[in-house]
Amino acid sequence: MSISDPLVVPRSKSLLDTATEIFSSYARLAEGELPQDPISNLQVRLSRWGTQFSGIDGEVACVLGQGEEIGELVEAVAGKLEDPGSFSMEGSGDKWYENASKGQVGALEHIFDAIGDILIYSCQLASNLQLDFSTILREGEGLKQKAAKNTSEDLAELGWALLGLTAATGRIQHATLKNKQKLRGYDNELKYKTEVLDGMVQIARFCTQISEQLNEKVFTVFFQVSERVMRRDWKKNSLTGGEGTPEVNPVSGG
Repeated sequence: MSISDPLVVPRSKSLLDTATEIFSSYARLAEGELPQDPISNLQVRLSRWGTQFSGIDGEVACVLGQGEEIGELVEAVAGKLEDPGSFSMEGSGDKWYENASKGQVGALEHIFDAIGDILIYSCQLASNLQLDFSTILREGEGLKQKAAKNTSEDLAELGWALLGLTAATGRIQHATLKNKQKLRGYDNELKYKTEVLDGMVQIARFCTQISEQLNEKVFTVFFQVSERVMRRDWKKNSLTGGEGTPEVNPVSGG
């Protein structure tokens, strides 16, 4: 099965129903078993790897992680907050061009790392809510805008994608906060999950758009960063994560 090929589902089903149903199909797998679908396979392995973390509500931790990584993504594109030439009318355009378009000082690597981490936190959030992330990622990938020519140099287009990513994360933060506070009806799980799912679809959309503007596939970014992240064992070393060995992926051989 191709990574980008969606599972066949009846059109009458909502996206939430589909994501819930597919997740349920592999949620009961035994410890040594993994789904065949490449993205669902990765979702299960990330979820098992993530059991090493504790001390904070899982959904809240994922939402905080999304925000952290969006901040890192923006700095990778526009420059560090501490740099006087960043985030100002004077010099910002040059900084964006150097970082995003020309890939100065490893900036492209930092951009892709941040996108991969945003998707990892989104995937872990989906697992917490018992939603299939392959459904979400493919839906968002399908919403991407057609890239214009030379989009790696189109900083305005990249900037709009970053704004969209920020807005989508804000939606998820809003729903999660109100759910935990039991306000505005978000203690209703259907309302809560629907808004979070919609926000994650938009995150997938804009991560796809940014990746393709920089001539990379979002699926490649997600898989490569995930495989690297799963080598970290935070129980072994709480400062650096050390190096562990992730579960073998029978789909990618990773």
